[in-house]
Amino acid sequence: MRPMAPLTRRTAVAALLLAPLVACGGEPRGTAEFCEELRSSTALLTDTSDPAALVETYRRLDSRTPLRIKDEWREITLLLERIVSFDSTDAEATQAIIADALRARASLDAVAAWAESTCKVTLARPSATPPPSDTVALTDGPDTTPFEP
Repeated sequence: MRPMAPLTRRTAVAALLLAPLVACGGEPRGTAEFCEELRSSTALLTDTSDPAALVETYRRLDSRTPLRIKDEWREITLLLERIVSFDSTDAEATQAIIADALRARASLDAVAAWAESTCKVTLARPSATPPPSDTVALTDGPDTTPFEP
């Protein structure tokens, strides 16, 4: 019996590696499947009243996100995990979260645009800025205090 040619061997290996995907019904990160998951999870993805549930929903969808937005979705998921668990009384931690949120803005925009154009789902972006630990009162009118040099 003569040995298999390298191309045939490569083809056999590729077929063995792809067989589980075909047996499971296709690509695990398929767009149609993800869009269906996104539609059924929209309420959870836009409800910020339960931060833990929001993060869990992003985590659950993270393993199913299509490759086109995989990195952006992952960045948002990690950001939400940090926002939920950071210490708002720590000024450095607060500044770090704000910086992370500003860096993630492009990912938030990309995922929202992709969901709208591909899945016809409008995602309200989760707040990417933590609530302030202290509030500052703002006045409605102009400052009428005389200027003293």
